[in-house]
Amino acid sequence: MSALLAMSIDALRLGLPVEVISEIADRPPSRPLPRAPAHLAGLASLRGAPLPLVELGVLLGGRALPPGEGRAVIAELEDGLRAGFLVERVHGVAWGRPAGPGATPLDDALRRVTRGEVEGPDGVLLELDPRALFEVSRAR
Repeated sequence: MSALLAMSIDALRLGLPVEVISEIADRPPSRPLPRAPAHLAGLASLRGAPLPLVELGVLLGGRALPPGEGRAVIAELEDGLRAGFLVERVHGVAWGRPAGPGATPLDDALRRVTRGEVEGPDGVLLELDPRALFEVSRAR
């Protein structure tokens, strides 16, 4: 079983492994970056350190959250990569098992950043692959 932070954007339910999450915060104020891709909401400062804010909905082919809304899930990889992924809602930690053959139709954007489906206590979550999520958010 894996421990995932359950979160959502619209009807999309996602899970991110808890070991990469350093913090969950209200969406911090940010400054837009010139010529940045649409999924990069801006650059924030969290305790004096720069924090890129990634619109997870846009990155996954959906919509951006209205300005000032949502939560920032701050994730950090072992090599120091750090970003705040903006989501509509955080539901808490879910323990889940692989759900078997995928029932959720995945487009290319989702397929690139998910490990598969996980059956949690409140339904199926798409488990995000943290490394792939960072790579895709930097590559676009």
